[in-house]
This record gives sequence, C-alpha cells and structure tokens, in this order.
Amino acid sequence: MPNLLANEEVFPEFIQTAASPENIARAALELLRDEGRRARVKSRLAEIVASLGGPGATRRAAQVIVEILFREGARPPDQATTRPALPPAP
Repeated sequence: MPNLLANEEVFPEFIQTAASPENIARAALELLRDEGRRARVKSRLAEIVASLGGPGATRRAAQVIVEILFREGARPPDQATTRPALPPAP
C-alpha cells in the first residue's frame, strides 16, 4: 500500500510467490546494511503517513459523502429538510 500511495516504489512489496524467505531476507538485509537507504525509506514513509491526514479519515470521508448526497438532492428517509450530519466523534 505505501508504494501505491507514494506512486513509486519506496521499498519492495512481496506478493504471493515473490514472498519467499530468500527475497524477504535479501530485502531486509539491504535495509539493515544501508543506513542511507534506511533513512530515505523512513523519511518517505513518514511523508506518506502525513499525507493521509490525522485520525478520523473514515469520519471525514463519510461526512464528505453525506455533503455530496445532500448537495445532489438526496434526502433522509423521513424527507427532513435539515442537513444530515454524523454524530460527534467519541
């Protein structure tokens, strides 16, 4: 997932048959032995995490969906005229 979010290969991802013990060990050893590469990977991962925003992404996404639906004319089942809102976060 980090590679998809970064739109580049930050580090190798091993899927199915590529997830062999040899491939994983090789990649792990490369990171352990190359301090510069390890620092670059850590930095890039921190950038990716920061780009996702803080906690509450699901709530923010749901709120945007509700706003779009309301803007497009969708109404709650009871046909209320007030803007639907999500309950406050716990």
